[in-house]
Amino acid sequence: MENHCPISNLHIISKLDKMLVARLIEEHLKHNDTNNSYQCNYRRIHSTRIALLFVNNGIFKALDEGSMTVLIIPDLFALS
Repeated sequence: MENHCPISNLHIISKLDKMLVARLIEEHLKHNDTNNSYQCNYRRIHSTRIALLFVNNGIFKALDEGSMTVLIIPDLFALS
């Protein structure tokens, strides 16, 4: 019994906190009618894949129309 490691449930608590905050943000956006149709964070059934589909669709639509397309993706990790 001297060499046992205590079981920690902190990761479960942090996951629950994350879910609660995400739900509160989602409800706030719905209640204040600030949801943008292109917003993928904090929305159910939306993910990074959906965001990439929006980008791809915009690029292909602009190409079909003969418009110029510029995509700027800042690297926010380089700032830290």
